[in-house]
Amino acid sequence: MERVIEMVLREIEDDISINGRGVNVELSGKGVLKRRKTIRLIGSVDSEAQRQKVKRIAEHHAGDQYTVLDELSVKAPA
Repeated sequence: MERVIEMVLREIEDDISINGRGVNVELSGKGVLKRRKTIRLIGSVDSEAQRQKVKRIAEHHAGDQYTVLDELSVKAPA
């Protein structure tokens, strides 16, 4: 399971159009047998475009095994 986190974070860090310093990725399993697995995106990004890109990256690595839960917020412009 940790490998999925590593792959998602690596791809976010490698993408120069995403400020990934404020993004955290967690994995969790729900239910008695932990069959419902979730990738949870937490933190903040600079724009809606970055938020969508991070979600697409997570969904790509999630495949059919995980559900992606997007809890990212977009920072207000300074």
